Amino acid sequence: MSDAGECFRIAGAVIRVEWNDPELRAGLRPALAHRATVPAAADLVISVVRRSGSESGPAAGLIVHETSGGLVVEEPEWGLSHRLDLVAGRAVFSCLNPARLPVHERAAPFRLILQSWLRTRGVHLLHAGGVGRPGGGAVLLAAPGGGGKSKAFLACLTSSSLKLFGEDFVAITAPAGPCVASLYSAAKLHPADLGRFPALAGEGAAGHDARDGKIIFDLAARYASRFADPLPLRAIFVLQITAGPGSRIVPAAPAEAVRAMLTSLLMVLPAARRPLFEFTAQLARSVPAYRLELGGDPGQVATAIEEFLRS
Repeated sequence: MSDAGECFRIAGAVIRVEWNDPELRAGLRPALAHRATVPAAADLVISVVRRSGSESGPAAGLIVHETSGGLVVEEPEWGLSHRLDLVAGRAVFSCLNPARLPVHERAAPFRLILQSWLRTRGVHLLHAGGVGRPGGGAVLLAAPGGGGKSKAFLACLTSSSLKLFGEDFVAITAPAGPCVASLYSAAKLHPADLGRFPALAGEGAAGHDARDGKIIFDLAARYASRFADPLPLRAIFVLQITAGPGSRIVPAAPAEAVRAMLTSLLMVLPAARRPLFEFTAQLARSVPAYRLELGGDPGQVATAIEEFLRS
């Protein structure tokens, strides 16, 4: 194994990343660092390279070409390219200018590649948070953008017994006996909410997302031991922000869980949208759904989740 490459274990698979540019490694590795593992035979190899060329302009969005053998996705706005060869088990992530590496890629490296590749192994990426407790299982934290995923997830930092899976994306195995697995350790929060989370005091920000105004934090730098290996999925929590300090958990309909988990289908590549909808609907039928009413006291949010997982 060369000095430029290392392995990460994600949802039971070994991903080898070949870092060919130190600036790209510095920008992308922190969100994956908690999944680093000893060298092993890789199920997927991702080469990370800086490519030459000129900036293509301000065009936003994705240019997607998907086939049964893989995919090519270009992001002209950021000078990014994602290429996956399913037959060879190899992928290439390239970037024109590491200084312009966007926060969405820093927070969730190789998401487009992993989304397509993991799906061939019966694993889906969900736009949801996840926390758990050994012996008690895991819960998903589901809500549309601005619906409280970050607040609920970061509130769990106050409880040392709660394990972490991710604030914005997690991996879920097949609905028959589903488990939650961690991909990324980054978390984003609006600056105005920082005062509610003293656990983040003194944490160095890893970046700032000018599009939604959030600050990104590298939680693995301090909480690496809190990020869990896969745990069985116990329930889906549909988040609802309420007035007052208290939080409580009440039953919810499966349809509420499906809607909460599928609020960002545009973040999913076209070929994955229908399979993800079917997977999510089946998942909501296989585990119970609850509404987690989020009060203003982060400690009470964590206590409500912890008590549920102890029951």
